[in-house]
Amino acid sequence: MKRKYGNEKARRIVNGKPWTFDSRKEARRFDQLMAMLRAGMIRDLVLQPEFVIAGRVYDKAAGRYLPARKYVADFQYVETGSGMAVVEDVKSAATRKDKTYRLKRHLFLERYGKDIDFREV
Repeated sequence: MKRKYGNEKARRIVNGKPWTFDSRKEARRFDQLMAMLRAGMIRDLVLQPEFVIAGRVYDKAAGRYLPARKYVADFQYVETGSGMAVVEDVKSAATRKDKTYRLKRHLFLERYGKDIDFREV
């Protein structure tokens, strides 16, 4: 099946278990982060961290609560030297322009941008 942006999935072993990354670029970034982790440059590496970007709301018309909306990044870690929390998302030039991604990024920055450094790689 052809993928929307033409990327190819890539596999790595993470904590002894197979993990599939959405692209080879994302898998390469994971390899770089693992080297940084081993070198002590970063700590607390998390894959696919979730962040609530809009809380749950009550929809009167539907008569029910709509669930909270989440943003799932590619990586989260803490830089050892500065103690800065970092969230990374691996994006190509095409995916950086995606409307849904841009909206989620905006909402993430509004809610977490003062405390977490957001980086597109």
